Amino acid sequence: MRRRLGLGLVVAGLALAVVVVALVLTGSGPPPRLSGDAGGAAPAFVLADLRHPGATLALAGFRGRPLVLNFWASWCGPCRSEMPAIEAVYARMDGRVAIVGIDHEDGPVPARRFLTTTGARYSIASDPGGGTARAYRVRGLPSTVFIRATGRILLRHTGPVTRASLQATVDRLFAQA
Repeated sequence: MRRRLGLGLVVAGLALAVVVVALVLTGSGPPPRLSGDAGGAAPAFVLADLRHPGATLALAGFRGRPLVLNFWASWCGPCRSEMPAIEAVYARMDGRVAIVGIDHEDGPVPARRFLTTTGARYSIASDPGGGTARAYRVRGLPSTVFIRATGRILLRHTGPVTRASLQATVDRLFAQA
């Protein structure tokens, strides 16, 4: 009887593992939930604009419209795979929602090389020391933070996004944008 019960638990555990892996790989599953510190003020930042040497990108420059921050690095495989999805949502939003990629603890040369292979056209800032990621409590890459037009954090998501999941989240959070 114990052997049969043990075997049943192993089979059930494997079945659950298969379902979880399938959900992660397909990007489906429940939408991201609000984090415990959602609603707090988005930490201010002023970072070098990776595409325009000498220029900067600042949180204050996006005040008045919803903002999606995406933390990534050139050495991050999942970051590479999600960038076309982010670009597609950026193009579809046509400026109603700002998207800024923040290159985390990377050098400008590998970051720029990475960008040429992804097709990303949205704003890209450089955070070589990782201070902005720490201020936003980024726990892994890629990470995406959704910010109200008023500068309050609505949601934090760790892990890659798909085009469908990102678009659904943007539509749900910023319906009036």
